Amino acid sequence: MLRLINHVSVGVLWFLALKSLPTRKFPYLLCFLAGVHLGETLVIGLRTGKRYGKGGMMSFCLSMAFGHAWWLPLHRQMKAEDLAADDFLRRDDRCLMKERTV
Repeated sequence: MLRLINHVSVGVLWFLALKSLPTRKFPYLLCFLAGVHLGETLVIGLRTGKRYGKGGMMSFCLSMAFGHAWWLPLHRQMKAEDLAADDFLRRDDRCLMKERTV
């Protein structure tokens, strides 16, 4: 649900930025959104998308369109998938040798 709210809010921002484009001489909101999303895309969006198995073009487009609302949930999901509850169970074959002798 939160993901949907994030996507809709970013979509509304893009709509407002594009709507104000013909009425103003300089589109501040459009330049700000494009700059922020381009920075996010180049710094973390492409890398996160590729690590999650998305193509380069798809990662670029989704990151430019939605910014952190797209790559942040992917990043969090990747971290959650890396560490599962099974990883924290103690097993004898993982113990140190000196612990087994005690």
